[in-house]
Amino acid sequence: MTAQRAALDMLPPGHPSRPVALGNLGNALRESYLLTGDPEPLREAIDTHRAALLAGAGHPHHPSLLTNLASDLSSSYDRTGDVDELWEALAVSRQALDTTDPEDPRYASRQSNLASLMWTSASRTGDRGRLKDAITLMESAAAGPDTGAGLDPPALHRGLPAALSLIVRRHEIGGRHEVGGPVIELSVAGDLADVPAAVEVAVFRLVDEGLSNVVRHASASHAWMEVRRVGAVVRVVLDDDGVGGATSTPTGVGLESMRRRCEDLGGTFRLVDLHPGTRLSASIPLP
Repeated sequence: MTAQRAALDMLPPGHPSRPVALGNLGNALRESYLLTGDPEPLREAIDTHRAALLAGAGHPHHPSLLTNLASDLSSSYDRTGDVDELWEALAVSRQALDTTDPEDPRYASRQSNLASLMWTSASRTGDRGRLKDAITLMESAAAGPDTGAGLDPPALHRGLPAALSLIVRRHEIGGRHEVGGPVIELSVAGDLADVPAAVEVAVFRLVDEGLSNVVRHASASHAWMEVRRVGAVVRVVLDDDGVGGATSTPTGVGLESMRRRCEDLGGTFRLVDLHPGTRLSASIPLP
């Protein structure tokens, strides 16, 4: 972050490049949070991206700045469960999409961003209308151009394998704050470079939520995550050596959300009790 702070310090207030410099600093702070699990950089990223929006009203990068803030707020909601952050992320993400030209190659990924937040809010409130709207928007995004630009989660701009490594590291670090937090091994195989945006986001969320469940509830010492492309299918398998007791039918908001996320993309989701431990497996076909 030193380089981003130095670049920002060189620009006086009102300089036309200052909004972008603030955005770059905010992105670096958010990546620091993803790497370390320390919430302080994420809080600073939110403040920095708010400042970028204030400095960049009418700026050509304004939709990107909105996308940055929505990603911060979504990450913070995932960490804290603060519904006010979820509602704000939803409003900001909608504004980002509304101010993006439909011909812009980033339009489809911003549809995915908004659809993901709509899905989360609908799962929380039981709003079936919003759930239906989220599915429609996901389908529209999947039919649009496939691009990694501006994806939510933000780590995906480096590609799915790198993003998965970041999230695994964050859960390992977070698990160290728990007694006996698990060692997590990640294996990524197959060509994931041309995976559509909607599938990338779904895989990332599956890995994130699955590892969160292991760290919080499984009392596991080890977890093994594999993400593999086999032909026109992406497969996700998460094994742990924890307490087990899984049932074939997911229960709880998080597991139900994972199942629906897979099924909405034409895939499958299963939980298996390994005696001891649990296996989470998902398969998502590529269009």
